[in-house]
Amino acid sequence: MRRNWKMIVGCFLVLVMVAVPFVGVSCGGGGGEGVTITLGEIDDFTGPAGAYMSILSYGMDDMIRYYNEQGLIPGVKIKLIRYDTALNPSRDIPGYDWLKERGAKVIVIGIISPGETLKPFSERDKMPLCDLGTTLPMFNPPGWSFCFNAPIRWNLMTCLKWVSEEQWDYSNGIPKLGQIGWVGPFATDAENAIKDYCQSHPDQYQYVGSYLAPSGTVTWSGEIQKVKGCDIIYPGMMSIETSTFLTQFWGKGYEAQLIGDSSIAAYKGFLADSLGWEHLDGYLSTETVPWWNEPVPIIELIKDNLYKYRPEQAEEFINFGSTYKGGAYSMYAILDIVRLAVEEVGAKNFDGQAFYNAAVKYKTTLDGCPEWSFSETKRVLSLYNQGYEWSAQAKDLVRATDWMPSLTE
Repeated sequence: MRRNWKMIVGCFLVLVMVAVPFVGVSCGGGGGEGVTITLGEIDDFTGPAGAYMSILSYGMDDMIRYYNEQGLIPGVKIKLIRYDTALNPSRDIPGYDWLKERGAKVIVIGIISPGETLKPFSERDKMPLCDLGTTLPMFNPPGWSFCFNAPIRWNLMTCLKWVSEEQWDYSNGIPKLGQIGWVGPFATDAENAIKDYCQSHPDQYQYVGSYLAPSGTVTWSGEIQKVKGCDIIYPGMMSIETSTFLTQFWGKGYEAQLIGDSSIAAYKGFLADSLGWEHLDGYLSTETVPWWNEPVPIIELIKDNLYKYRPEQAEEFINFGSTYKGGAYSMYAILDIVRLAVEEVGAKNFDGQAFYNAAVKYKTTLDGCPEWSFSETKRVLSLYNQGYEWSAQAKDLVRATDWMPSLTE
């Protein structure tokens, strides 16, 4: 049965539209006297990335609710307020100011544009930024930005290394590799990663080119002609971008091995419904956090919260892809850092500096996951990936590797 993904996020968007261009959301639970610590989120909730970001934010909400109800930060209630940019970069700075004026001590960002734009402002104001989408400028040089996912460059280079070493049969020759996508910071990072890796490993790949079209493009005739001879293709990351290209590519009778990183799996349900599992079978991608079907405590906690707080949407959110768990695991780590900061300075003294001081010392290992950590110079939470194969038989992602160190360069 085809799913109407717009219905999944309908309730959230109604809540947003009540107060466009921004929405304040207080994540409750727990009750009693105590100090309220306000976090802010600046993201797109009503623009092109709205469906993705709203589900990601549900994951954050539910982890905050879990922390509040369990009293995991004694004497503290966490509150999250939001600002909607509608994916308009001109709203990034006004959104930052709006959140700061309303008491946000830490700002969470899911989409890429604000993370790069706001970095100098965060350093000026000593306002920690928690970036869930990551590019190299966010953490190089290290500052007040803390990245809870690795940049596409590292993830994609790790995927290329894995495919070359364990997946490609070189008796068929050196594979020709190409990329298509929409123009933007994410696609540019992917383009540079592919180009640099191929140039450094000419014995593994023959680089054909990266062909990026204006955002919103849905007709790919020119790009298809340029990559039709490729053995391996990285086909973008936004749901419509990937779906429309692959539909037209396959419709002309062309075939290629598809590869990607965790950004692709964020839209697993949409891609499966629009393209069919028979076409996605064998797709290879990497994940920085275990998939939904892994018996790992952090995943079990995230699923427990989802079924407890949103039972009617749980199956849809899991089928949608990695979005909900991406928000939930990131907020788990953020709140863990808040907890450590409160233990160190007290709830009433918590501020951006306290979060920063706790973050640069943060180190934890959860069962089934590699180390999560930051330091004075390290600003990416995890430096590991697992390889997954998309399986038509399982109608899901199936783990194909153990943890692999991320190829940082």
